[in-house]
Amino acid sequence: MSAAEEDEQQRSAAAGGEEERRERGGGLVSGLVDKAKGFVAEKVAQIPKPEASLERVAFKSVSRQGIELQSHADVNNPYSHRIPICEITYTFKSAGKYV
Repeated sequence: MSAAEEDEQQRSAAAGGEEERRERGGGLVSGLVDKAKGFVAEKVAQIPKPEASLERVAFKSVSRQGIELQSHADVNNPYSHRIPICEITYTFKSAGKYV
């Protein structure tokens, strides 16, 4: 093997080693990021959320187009500030199933 070929092989090995170090370093950073995501997700899951339940539900009308209900909503808000009505999203559950 010529000296030029040996130099080229050493440069390739050095470049490969540097690339491998970068990959391992990236693995460390991505591992830390994944742990941080898990920590934040766990903390967010433990935050109390406002809840509401419907009481005194009455059918106002029933037709092929839909059902019109009238009810009283009981809201439990664990925070001291008001909940803007325009920002409320909801799902209906009946017998443990989403409607």
